[in-house]
Amino acid sequence: MSTVTKTQSLLLHHAARRENGSLFPLPEDLTHPPTIRRSVAAMVGRGWLKARPTADQSAVAHSENNERYGVFITPEGCAAINVKAHEVEVEHSLRAAQPTTKAAQVIALLLREEGATLTDLAQATGWLPHTTRAALTSLRKKGHHLAKAKQSGGPTFYRIIAQ
Repeated sequence: MSTVTKTQSLLLHHAARRENGSLFPLPEDLTHPPTIRRSVAAMVGRGWLKARPTADQSAVAHSENNERYGVFITPEGCAAINVKAHEVEVEHSLRAAQPTTKAAQVIALLLREEGATLTDLAQATGWLPHTTRAALTSLRKKGHHLAKAKQSGGPTFYRIIAQ
């Protein structure tokens, strides 16, 4: 099992205490956006948090195509901090049947610490490479800051960075 950092523990406990399991709004005592971004990306990658559509205005993490998305704790996230997922687990099992948009999948992949390659994004969405590149352009136009890095002789990796 992965080790939970102090920031991750604080964020997970914060979400677990909320009735709807939402991470947002963030705790006021967390003030370092890069640390928060890395922690959230790592927890999404481990399955401790999940982005999903929400109607709750206070729980919105980002909006896309007139759809609002929040980040919510999962039963696995509750288990990581040894909290019983009573109401959170019921809420998430009801929401699990809702499909995740391809755009939300792309954002989740780009939020990971290691980011994602064009191939990763195309495989996750079923899009062709030119469509995937167009989606990255669309994210930039919507205000997301994308970093692009290439490892020696390897593929190019993309990720969303904090502003």
